Amino acid sequence: MNHTVTALACVALLSAACSTVSPPPPSMALACASQAPTGSTALAAFGGTSGGTFIGQGLGGGARVEHRLSPTVALGATGVAGAVVDRNVDDGPEIPSSLYAGRVHAQVNPGGSQHLALVMGVGGGATNNALSFVSVDAGARLGRRFLDGRFEPFAGATVALSVPTQTPDGAVRATNDRRFLTTLWLGAEVGAVWHFDPRLDAGAGVQMLYGYSAANDAALLIPTAHVRYAFGGE
Repeated sequence: MNHTVTALACVALLSAACSTVSPPPPSMALACASQAPTGSTALAAFGGTSGGTFIGQGLGGGARVEHRLSPTVALGATGVAGAVVDRNVDDGPEIPSSLYAGRVHAQVNPGGSQHLALVMGVGGGATNNALSFVSVDAGARLGRRFLDGRFEPFAGATVALSVPTQTPDGAVRATNDRRFLTTLWLGAEVGAVWHFDPRLDAGAGVQMLYGYSAANDAALLIPTAHVRYAFGGE
C-alpha cells in the first residue's frame, strides 16, 4: 500500500500519495540521559530529514529550551517547522506541504540518575492546508559516558498519541481512504552526544517511528543532529 504521511521528523514534514496519518510530536531526544548543571537553561538548535516507504523527503529545523530545576527534574519546550522537498505530483489539496508544531515536556532523572531519563510531553501543530492536531507522549532514555565522560551513546523508546482537531477538505473516505484519524505512534531512537565541556555538547541520532490509525499506517526513519549550550546554573 502507498502511504501519505505528514510527520515531524525533527521538524520535517513528509508526504507521498494514497493514505494519511496524524503527525507525531517532535519527541526526538536532542540529548542524552545525563543532566545539564542544576539551575542552568540549555538552548539547542537542530535540524534533520526524514523518509520512509513511499514517503517523500522532508527537511526542517527548530529549537529547544530546557531549564534544569534540580538533579531530578527539568522542564522544556520545543518549536519546529518543516516542508516537503519532493512533493508527489499526484498529491491533492488534502495533502499538506508545510507544518509548524510545538511541544512542552518534563524530564525526570530518578534519584538524580546520570544513566536513566523519563520524559513526558504534550504538544500540537498545524499545516498550510488546515490540518491541526494535539499530541501526548511518554518515553525513556538510557545512556552511559565513556572517554573521561566526553562521549555518551544513548538509546530510547517513545509512545505517542496524535489526535486531529481539524482536517483538510478532501480528507475523506473514498476509493483511497485519506482520513486523518487518531494515530498511535511507537518509536525507538539511538544516538550519541559529545560533551566538549559541562555546558557545550553536540550530537546526532536516528529515530524510527511506526504510526497506526483505523484508516492507515506509516513507518518513518528520521536522522537528526543538534548543538546545545547551557547558560547559568551551578
